[in-house]
Parts: sequence; structure tokens; C-alpha cells
Amino acid sequence: MKRAVLLLFILIFLFGVPIGAQEENLNELSLEELLDVKVVSSAQNVLRITQAPSVIRVITAEEIRQRGYKSVGEALSSIPGIYVSYDHYNYNVCVRGISAGVRGWSRIIKVMIDNQPIAFKYDGTKFLGPELIPIDAVDRIEVVIGPGSTLYGPDAFLGVVNIVTKEGDDIDGVLAHLKVGSENEKDAAYGGELLFGRRTENSDLLVAISGFNSNRSGLKIPDLSPLAEMYVGMKSEDDDALPVSFYTKGIYYNEKFGSIKMNASLQYLSSSAEFSDWGTLTHRNKISLSNYFGKLQWEKNFRQTLFTKFKFSYSGGGPNPDEQLSYGSDVHYERRDMGYSSIDVGAQLEYSPSEKIGLAIGTEYNVDNYNIETIWSIYERSYGEYHQRDSITLCDTSFTNRDTSYSLMGLYTQAVYRPSEQLSFTQGILYNVHNVYGDFFTARFGAVFNFANNGHLKLLFGSSFNVPTPNLLFAQPMYAGDVVGNPDLVPEKARTFDIELTPINEEDFSASFDVFYNLIDDKMGFVYKDGLLQAENCANVGISGVEGNLRWSRRNFAVNWSVSYQHTQKRSSDEQNNGDDISTIDVVSFECPRLLSYSSINYTIPEIRLNFNFEQKFVGERNASQPNIALNGGEVYKLGAYQVYNFTLSTTRLKLFKGDDTRFALSIKNITDERYVEPGYNGVDIPGERRIFYINIIQRF
Repeated sequence: MKRAVLLLFILIFLFGVPIGAQEENLNELSLEELLDVKVVSSAQNVLRITQAPSVIRVITAEEIRQRGYKSVGEALSSIPGIYVSYDHYNYNVCVRGISAGVRGWSRIIKVMIDNQPIAFKYDGTKFLGPELIPIDAVDRIEVVIGPGSTLYGPDAFLGVVNIVTKEGDDIDGVLAHLKVGSENEKDAAYGGELLFGRRTENSDLLVAISGFNSNRSGLKIPDLSPLAEMYVGMKSEDDDALPVSFYTKGIYYNEKFGSIKMNASLQYLSSSAEFSDWGTLTHRNKISLSNYFGKLQWEKNFRQTLFTKFKFSYSGGGPNPDEQLSYGSDVHYERRDMGYSSIDVGAQLEYSPSEKIGLAIGTEYNVDNYNIETIWSIYERSYGEYHQRDSITLCDTSFTNRDTSYSLMGLYTQAVYRPSEQLSFTQGILYNVHNVYGDFFTARFGAVFNFANNGHLKLLFGSSFNVPTPNLLFAQPMYAGDVVGNPDLVPEKARTFDIELTPINEEDFSASFDVFYNLIDDKMGFVYKDGLLQAENCANVGISGVEGNLRWSRRNFAVNWSVSYQHTQKRSSDEQNNGDDISTIDVVSFECPRLLSYSSINYTIPEIRLNFNFEQKFVGERNASQPNIALNGGEVYKLGAYQVYNFTLSTTRLKLFKGDDTRFALSIKNITDERYVEPGYNGVDIPGERRIFYINIIQRF
């Protein structure tokens, strides 16, 4: 072990590899070019999608604009195999039948901005709303379906979302974006974004900031919820969300020295969280969190065959002073004292002696320092022996005194062999040393064969692991029956097998199909058992499924359609649950639909500079969550299938001011005001979003 650690320390000062993509105008690509866009998420170097050894999807800036997306979470719902639910606080991503469950908030995927991981590490939460990044700063969203641990570490468990931002040169001045509308057809919602970008001979700078204020009040608990009778006549009140986001990056180029890249991000989210599982419709909850990172990176190209990169980043996050949690008491409210800080150092080297061979080696060292959660009750009035403003702790000190520092060191290698222009093989291996959970090996393999009509066939295998977060290990209950951590959890692991076939990828038509089989071991999550929500390694499962995508375009008309189907089974010899012990229910087969469908139609009329976009999203029937089934007396019940239609009308580059572009857009989500239900917990399911509309004005200066 000591020799392995010493080897990693030596390598961190010796090796590196660059990450950089050549610029392309994604707004004007044909279908053939769109499916051949260069991406960096799949192999940590620049590859075209048809060559990338992964199942990878791309959402372009033009698609974001045409469809009126306000956030990355909205955009991800257009990806086959991904189901995105929303609890009016944050998004939760389900990948191919697997969800993180209670308070999971997309813990099973890795989210990055320009290849820099961004997560609230204490509980693994991934912010996917407007607080993540100003959406106008996004050039494209690259989504890798499947394990990414071999390249990106433990939390790249079942997928990687890399948000590639625009260059300063793409803005070339100032861009202002004003949004006004409503999210409940009664109260106003408004916000805006401001971007500045500039490029000089040796540098490029982008600065972006956004802020919004929306009110979702007026929603009520769905009637099928096990505890719906407790909330008869009640609706959400003062359900405000105030997300703020800031992002900046700068690049300095020097032919002899190389390039230096700096980027930084701040996410601030304050939400009333009226449908939180611990305090539904108390009208007194406010989840308020901040999360940030800063990164410095140096890259250098030596001749034409050798590339190096070194990087350093610092990140952190925790509750804001105005956070207030309430489970219904009119005497006191609760406040959390917790958070994290993290340091990451990494280096990579890539060597390409010929066009047929590519070799890469890299290492990363990460230290996470955690302030283990302490929950305080703050008295708002005198009660018994306590006086107004008194505070008492609710925590078990045996938890809060635990080791709060975790370190992870990793060494990964990747080899690419291209015996011909049509065929390539990629092999990657990662060796990790964790100071608590020991050694891990993960691997990935990809074979890509390109044939006629620009089609390709991919044979893929990948494995990954995910270590327990401090929240799963040491969660403290606010009240009897609330979540309880489990220090004895072990990491969850995944193995995936994919066959992707793209038989045709022509200028006006493309088709892609994927067959997959995933194996999940020691799935982690909070499970309802013995009257408590306890963290457990609850199941080993197998998931099989298929995905398909068709794209067709003709002149100014384009159609995109995708469908996915998955089936989840428990891999265990245990007898099926007979209804007496609800804890044996296979939790991972719940909450996620078997069938998903998405389509969009886009039509542009250049003569009058108008663009019409119509979206359809179908979500199949889902079993309710395991905790809710437990509170339903062990009787399984289902959340009905639903279909949502969205429409966006936008202008294309009007010239209202000399030399500047002006755009207007009207976006309507859930046109038919469909009353659908999303999975909830603790006896309550979540009402879906009602009809939403926004008017957008975008002006360049």
C-alpha cells in the first residue's frame, strides 16, 4: 500500500495531458455534422462522437435556445434513458432505471463545468436548476451514459454531464437576457442574465451572472399519496425560489509557455421547499445553500506528439445563515451546521507516436474535509425550561466526533489503438486508494467500427464505484422517524455492457440504437425500515433495456424522436416480499419509469425571422417510492403515466439597433396544464409543475 501511495505522489509531478476542443459553430450544423461534433467528456481528449468509446449525447446551445430551456435539469429530460423528476427544490436524475432515492438529488451522476466537477459534496447533491450556471453561457451539454469512474473518479457512477461553456469571443461584448412570466399563472416570476466576453491576441475572458425569483404557490398534495388525508384543503404558500449563479473563466495563451486557464463558479440557492419530506406544507421551510469552486490549470503542447497538463482546484459549500428547517412545530425551527471543503490536484500526460497509437497516463489526489452535521433547535418563544432564542443540539456526539477527513488518490491509464480508419480500440484502467475504503480497480473498454453511410458500431464495457457521502454515513434525525445514517455502509459498484449501432448518419437523416445491460452491487440509499428511514446497502440489481433515436431534417424543418425502455430485476436468491416486511422491497425498481419517449419538431421561417419549436415528453407508469409503499401498509401503488407538451416561439437575429442582435421568445411549458405526479417520500408524492410561461428579451451590445 505504501509503495502504491508513493508511486502516485511521484506521478503527480511527472505526468499530464491537455484538454481542449476546436471551435465549431454548432448552430449551423447538419445532422451528419451534429452527430459528429467534437466532445471531450468521453475520453478526456478531443474526439468526435462517432469515434468516442462511450454512449454520448449532445445538447447544443441552439437547441437550448430553440426549446426555451431555463436550466440544465430541463435540458437533460430530452436525453433517452434519463428520467428527470422535480420536487420544487431540485432535480433528481434517474439513469436507466436507477435513482438515488430519498434526498438523492442526482447523486448517481457526475456534473462538471468545463471538465471541473461541481457538487455539494456533503450529500452528493448536484444542483441542476438555474443556480448551476447561467444558461446563456452554455455552448453545449455533453452527456455520457454509463460509468465514468475510470476517467473521472468515484461519483461518476452511472453517467457524466459535462457543461462546455462558450468562449469570450462567442459573446464579443455584452449580452443581456430578461425573463418575465409565471410558474403558477397567478404570481409573477422574473429574472435575467448578464454576460461579458472578449478575446484579445493572447487571451480570452468570459463572465456570466444570473438571478431569478419565482413563486410556485397553489399546489396541493396528490390524492393518491398515503398521507393525503392529513393535508386536505392545504396548498403550498409563499413557495419562492431565489437561485443565483456566477461563472467566469479566463485563458492566457503563449506559444512557448503554453496556456493558463482559470475558472470559478458560485451557486446560491434559496428555496421554500414546501414539499420536503421532513416538513411538507409547513410554510416555514427555507433550504438555503451556497456552493463554489476555483480552478487553475496549465497546459503545454511539446512538438506534435506530447501533451501535458497540471491542475489545482479548491471547492466548498454549506448552509447560508438564513436557512430554516421546520417539521411543523410552532415553538422552534431547526438549523444545520455542516459543510465541506475540498482540494484537488491532478496531472496528465498524453503521448501519440503515430496516428494509430495514443497513450495517456494521469493521476489525481483529492482531500475532502467535512464538518459533520449538527442540528440545532432555535426557540422562537419561551417553552418550558427554554427561553426565546435558546438553542439546543439534537445530535448524537458519537457521530459528530467521527473522522471528518477523506482522501482519495488515483492513477489511470488509457491506450487507444487504431489499426485502420474504420476501427479503433480503447482500454482504460483506474487504480484508486481511499483512506477509509481501501483499494479500487475500475476498467473500461470500447471498440468502434465505422462503416458506410457514416454509420458506426460500438461495443462498450465499463465499471465504476461510488463511496458513501457523509450524509448517508452520519445523517442526524430532526424528529422521530427521520433519516438516520449508517457508518457501516460500503461503496456501491456498477458494471455496464452496451452495443450501440448507428446504421446511417447522413446529412438529412440519422438513426441510432442502443442495447444495454447494467449490474449494480450494494446499491446505497435511505430505506424505510422499523419506522425509520435508515441508510443501507439495500440491493443488487440487473437492468436491461434498449434506446433509440431518429433525426430527420429538410431545409428549415427538423424532427428529433427518441424512446427508451428498461426493465429492472433484483439479483438475489431471497424470497420475494410477502407484505409483512416492507424493508425487503426492491427499492431500485421503484420511482423510475420503464418507458420514456421524447420528440421535438423545429421549423424556421427565414423570411420573417421566426422559429417554432414543439416538444412532447412521455413518462411511463412508475411504482411509488419504497418509503411511501411502506406507509401505504405495504401495498404497492403506481404513479400514472403522463404526457407534457411544450411550445417555444422565437425570433432569429433581429436588427433593432445598429450592429446589434435582438431576440424575442415566448416559451410555454405544459401547454395542456397536465396534472401529473412525481415520486415523493415520507407518505407524500409530489405534484408536477403546472403550466409555465416566460417572455424572453435578449439583446447584444
